[in-house]
Order: sequence, then C-alpha cells, then structure tokens
Amino acid sequence: MLLGVHFFTASSLSVSLSQSYFSGLIIGIISHHLLDRLPHIDSNILNKKYKKIKDFDVQYIFLVIGEMMIFLILSFLFIDKMPPSLKNLAIIGGIGGVLPDLIKFFDSFLCKNKISYKIKILALYHKFHKNFHYQEKKINKPLAVLIEILLIALSVFLFKSVSI
Repeated sequence: MLLGVHFFTASSLSVSLSQSYFSGLIIGIISHHLLDRLPHIDSNILNKKYKKIKDFDVQYIFLVIGEMMIFLILSFLFIDKMPPSLKNLAIIGGIGGVLPDLIKFFDSFLCKNKISYKIKILALYHKFHKNFHYQEKKINKPLAVLIEILLIALSVFLFKSVSI
C-alpha cells in the first residue's frame, strides 16, 4: 500500500480511537501492518519490482509522490477542521501509519541494509514487516482498488464523525 492511504487511514483511526499521542502512534503502526495484510495497490500496479533507487522510473516516482500529495492534502483538509487538541494526534497517528515503510526505505534503499545488520531489532522488524505483507503472487487489482476505496470511505466517515 502506498504511503498516502496509510497516512490517511492511520490519522482517522488515531483520532477516533485514541486520546494520547503514544497510543495514536501505536494505532498508526498497527494499522499499517493490518492494512498491508489486505490486497492493495503499490508498485505492483506497474508490474515492476524496484530493488534499488536507480531502478525507480518516472512512472513510479510520479505514482508515489502524486498519491502521497493527494492524501496529504486530503488529510490536512480534514485535520484543519478539527479542534486543536486533535490535530497533533491525527498527524502523529499518520506518521505512525507511514513509519514502517519509511524505516524500510531508509534502511533498504539509502543504507543498503547496513543499519539493520548492525541493529538486531531492526533486522527482526524488517523480517516481520516483509512477512506481514499480502503474499499472493498475482494481486487481484480490481479487488485491491475496491479495498482501498472502502478504506478511504471509512476514513472520511471517521474524520467527519470526529470533527462534528
């Protein structure tokens, strides 16, 4: 799943289910892993594997940045309407929602797994995160799109119920 959907969903869940920054962050992280278990859209929509930064092509960069920008704007449109006490909680929950992929990106692409080899807990976390992903070889793209649309609808519902 791409970062924007993780951020948007984790933000909405955090403000709906939490009252503290710590639990909001934890809800974001947990939601990331639960969402990764579902059929979802990520680089699989381009039918390519990206193992190194130099493998990223314009399509992939546009997909990732475009999707993230759309959901950041959407998130902040909802967050802006919230009482000040919930704004930070929503942002921290969203950060928790993208944190697992940011850690993976930083270690895998920028550090070439040097950090996870030195820090055992990171190596275990990488293995956990990788094994938590949806494992089907061939993703049913219409089902994956439907699931993401339902997640977005749920998130909008949660945001609207909180900001009333």
